[in-house]
Amino acid sequence: MTLVGVLAIAILANVVQFQSIDSVAPQNYQAVNRNISSNIVEIVSQDTAVKNIYGPYWALSEHQPDAVIQLSADDAEIFPLLQFVVMGYGRADSFSLASESLADVTSLDELLASPAVYATTTGLASGHGHSEENWHYIRGECSHDGPSELVIGHLMDETDHALVFVDSCLLPNGGLSE
Repeated sequence: MTLVGVLAIAILANVVQFQSIDSVAPQNYQAVNRNISSNIVEIVSQDTAVKNIYGPYWALSEHQPDAVIQLSADDAEIFPLLQFVVMGYGRADSFSLASESLADVTSLDELLASPAVYATTTGLASGHGHSEENWHYIRGECSHDGPSELVIGHLMDETDHALVFVDSCLLPNGGLSE
């Protein structure tokens, strides 16, 4: 009987001690963790590091899934990396490399000043071809019956190059050449 009592006290002490340790641990190290959702994308998007890597692609999948996307010619070296995230997380219909450079066609200031822009989302990207750079997702009033058409490329912002996702209709000539 004494042994059962000692064992019960030891178990109770472990549970109390475990709860105090678990409550101060980072969320991904907690043994007992209750999330408000069962949606894995919603859960991991609360993590800043994950949001920095996948944020622009999640925004793309939320607003323009099944888009036809071109990558600016001057970003050809990151094409394989971006193809994975644009097609997977961004849920794009197709992803190709343009023969023109986005920077040769327009500037970030020109895009942001366009009266046809109706929404702009920004953030800080890192990982998958990005090295701590700003990103801009610029959507315009496009009138076409098919899927959305976008261009991804780097443009100069106030500090350095920024990764820009822009509706093709906001560009001169309606986009870039393939």
